[in-house]
Amino acid sequence: MIAFYPRIFIGLSLSAALMACGANTANYRSPGLVAGASSEADAKVEATRANVAFLIPDRADAPDSEPTMNGYYYGFKGTGTNCPANELFEELGSYVDTKPVTVRLSSLCTYSVTMKLGVLAPGATLGLAAPAAAAIPISFDGQIKDIVAKNCVSCHEGYANYKELVSHGDIIIQRLEAGTMPQAAPLPDSEIAVFLAWKDAGYLEKDPTPLPTAKESGLETVYYKNNNNDLLMDYELLGRSKTEIRRSLWLQPDGVKLGLKVDELKNYVLPHTTSPAPTP
Repeated sequence: MIAFYPRIFIGLSLSAALMACGANTANYRSPGLVAGASSEADAKVEATRANVAFLIPDRADAPDSEPTMNGYYYGFKGTGTNCPANELFEELGSYVDTKPVTVRLSSLCTYSVTMKLGVLAPGATLGLAAPAAAAIPISFDGQIKDIVAKNCVSCHEGYANYKELVSHGDIIIQRLEAGTMPQAAPLPDSEIAVFLAWKDAGYLEKDPTPLPTAKESGLETVYYKNNNNDLLMDYELLGRSKTEIRRSLWLQPDGVKLGLKVDELKNYVLPHTTSPAPTP
């Protein structure tokens, strides 16, 4: 699912290598660049994955919706310092009542969960999405502050503050590339690349609100949707193998306009199917 690429810095400075790719367009978060990923790293990530299963709701629970509600969308977007880059599992499909779905999620990530039920757009491309290829903007909250906390604040306590860090951003990056910071030992190329990508993105403090993917936009009308803050954390992935995790979908304005009467539809993680992946 995730492609890994060899490192490209042999015989080049980090900046030169990035410039060769196009400084503002290089995908700094490709796994091989930022995580130093390899087949060994891939196996380690796979060992953290667990099967999480759920059911597409039964339209019989909201009979007024059956004549028109013909599609569903789900997406599990992973984030976190050690989460694989561009971790996203999503599907747009024609409605099948109580269809079982299983996704393999990693305990390295916190997943934002999106589920929508509604009407498919004409010509929508159905099925599972290919792995996301676009780079995710680097932000202080998303990636930088953890690197700073681990390597910098023992000498520069103020750098834990976003405004203080950004005010010295260019000179800090110069020193990181030169290997003169941190004093204890230079950062690995992968973490320096994160700082360079942060600079090119405009020193963002927080992750920007992501635009809907092409799959998510495949529902032209949404009748039911889950809460915006619906998350799956690692303890839910690995520590609740015998417990159902209830998720609810709520009636949206377009459903009200249609005259739907049922406010809530439920879907469930299937019991006894959430379990850690076997260790390779």
